[in-house]
Amino acid sequence: MAKMALVIGAQNAGKSTLIRGIAGCPTKKYKGFVWDCIRGKCVYVFCSSPQEDSSITDACYSEALRQAAEEPRCAFVLLAVQPSRPRLRISLEHCVARARDQGITDLRAFVIEHPHSPNGADLSAEEMACLRERLNQLGITDVTPVDNRLLLAGNVVKCWDVLRRWAGW
Repeated sequence: MAKMALVIGAQNAGKSTLIRGIAGCPTKKYKGFVWDCIRGKCVYVFCSSPQEDSSITDACYSEALRQAAEEPRCAFVLLAVQPSRPRLRISLEHCVARARDQGITDLRAFVIEHPHSPNGADLSAEEMACLRERLNQLGITDVTPVDNRLLLAGNVVKCWDVLRRWAGW
């Protein structure tokens, strides 16, 4: 396994909801393996972002990536992340650097441009341009836009189809 998919969105954009729909996680703060018992494959999931979940420390994140990298049946890591630039918690850049430290070199992103929740904030055109530049600097060029104003099922199918082909599932 040398793949990671990032689900990027502002606070309350629906990152965890989308990931739960894709992977079937039991809770919105779930972190761990999710298994496809028929195919014998799994995905390592961080359903909540390090910026929102203080229990995801650098040590916790690094250990989880190590476990995922060592599990031969793990197809990819699926991580929620905010595009913010936190001072005290793990940033997007730090997440990618730690993944590369574990040999995860194939990265792609799903960017939630419009949130599901009325409490969530759209990413402005300026914020999107800045995020795309940051992703380019990190070498992440496979970026799929997501509009969470659509029904969850449609976005789950769209994202899962991309992930399935990308990971050879």
